[in-house]
Amino acid sequence: MIHPIRSAWTVYCGREDEKIRELDDSLEAVSCYLSETHLPYHYIDEGILKERGSVADNGTLCVGDCEYNTVLLPAMYSIDQTTAELLERFTQNGGLLFSMGKHPRLLEGKECEPAGKIETLISEWRGEETVQTIRDRNEFSIRIMDETGNEIPDIHVMCRSRGSQRFYFLANLSKDKTRTARIEIENIDYIEIWDAWEYKKQIPDVCRDGKKTSFLLTINAMEAVLLSGEKKEEIIEVQNKLVIKNADMNSITLDCAEYRIDGGEWRKQKAVIRIMKELLSAGRNVPVELRFYCDIECNPKKLGPIYLAMETCEKYEVTINKKSFIFVPDGFFRDSAFQKADITGYLTEGKNEILLKTNFYQNQKVYDVLFGDNVLETEKNKLTMDTELESIYLCGNFGVYSRGKRKNISEKAYTLSREFYLSQRPERLMKHDFTDQGYLFFAGNIEVAQSFLLEKKEEKRYILRLDRKPRCAVLVIRVNDVAVRTYSGGCPDTDITEYLEEGKNEIVFCFGGTNRNLLGPHHFTGGESFSVGPDTFGDTGGWTEPEELQGKGIWTDSCCFVEFGF
Repeated sequence: MIHPIRSAWTVYCGREDEKIRELDDSLEAVSCYLSETHLPYHYIDEGILKERGSVADNGTLCVGDCEYNTVLLPAMYSIDQTTAELLERFTQNGGLLFSMGKHPRLLEGKECEPAGKIETLISEWRGEETVQTIRDRNEFSIRIMDETGNEIPDIHVMCRSRGSQRFYFLANLSKDKTRTARIEIENIDYIEIWDAWEYKKQIPDVCRDGKKTSFLLTINAMEAVLLSGEKKEEIIEVQNKLVIKNADMNSITLDCAEYRIDGGEWRKQKAVIRIMKELLSAGRNVPVELRFYCDIECNPKKLGPIYLAMETCEKYEVTINKKSFIFVPDGFFRDSAFQKADITGYLTEGKNEILLKTNFYQNQKVYDVLFGDNVLETEKNKLTMDTELESIYLCGNFGVYSRGKRKNISEKAYTLSREFYLSQRPERLMKHDFTDQGYLFFAGNIEVAQSFLLEKKEEKRYILRLDRKPRCAVLVIRVNDVAVRTYSGGCPDTDITEYLEEGKNEIVFCFGGTNRNLLGPHHFTGGESFSVGPDTFGDTGGWTEPEELQGKGIWTDSCCFVEFGF
């Protein structure tokens, strides 16, 4: 808080002291308010500010060895030019400036244009909202509350620090009330209560909630208590850039194709599941051709082997970029029904075409069950198709990207227009969602790692902290090649002290993926599907969808994904 002594000098005349009293009353009122709301503060004289003041790159106001990210003005008539200049730089770099009294109108005791500029730098004071903002920015934040959660104004506090320790001197100013307060301190995990008369300490029972440590403390009337606190935990956070240590084969789902029936005209691209529905509705067996496309933005040889995976491959004639391809299975991808074959030599940079030709055949009983009268539900449930048109897949060590614009539709799900292409996969991943970094259709496991140097201290506990529940089926955390936790939910903190070493350390995050982004439903407007049935992949919501979507249109031509990663 800027002390208004220089404003007093500008109005002091030795006779009338009304304006001096106005400044004094404001200073006392603001000081009491800060003390009663337990916001630690210092007074700063403008002369000292001129000699020792500066603004750091991180936006803090530096005065000697102290740093401040919030400045408060009580009632002031005048302000020094150096103070005004410092406050301008301070607010431009993210510092907060508030006023709780008359704004200064004079610059070094004189009326001039720059003095009025101070008013434009001042943020609006919004009561408790502003108090909370200041608390959030203050590393010495402390709350002293009654049973209703309100600050106890009778108890004042003074804060000091020494190295990694903090000291809080609490005084109950009430002459007759003993108060039991709930003390809440941030960024401290070890607390001692000191009896300054007997020089004895007590360690209270504390409750930890994220960054907050709280405990109960009784202070008699006119009594003072000294608290010392220390952060014995060092938080290790996930780095923003992570090295890919290992990853399963990547993939892209091709579920839309141009098509033609009976050798007729080619029809516009359509989802394969809808082509299948159209052919069944025709009620007859016909030859059908499906033409899929995939863009590759680099020489395919740079990507290593690329495989075509598909179901019932023996039923199809395959042509790739106008060249006939004999599908000889070379193992399977994700499911034994998804046979795969290497097609690298058939692919080119740019747009690639994969043509499948088959005879769409169904036994007459299929049509009778689907479209006949008085058919029981049990008959439909055990129905087996003779021919099913399915999506096809490309898999390999490539990255899958989109030129489309991402549109978030829920907390974890989003859609993209179908503008996908293959290119080289990244060597590093940014923290948070991996899908839009080359892993849109990824189904499998991926390991990412971070390394760091540590000067290990015996008295400290080292806590690995995740900032949210990871988007995956399961996460295994390894520290220096030792699996320390299998995480599927719960506390975001993991104590890794005993696994760390002096010097270089490595943490590996092993993400276990799901088949959601590979198999869909890709065209479901509801985003993430918590229950899935046959209707989820179609046009209209069925009994497995949320009640508000049952019987309603749920199809989108865009492609829907759920996040995968941190």
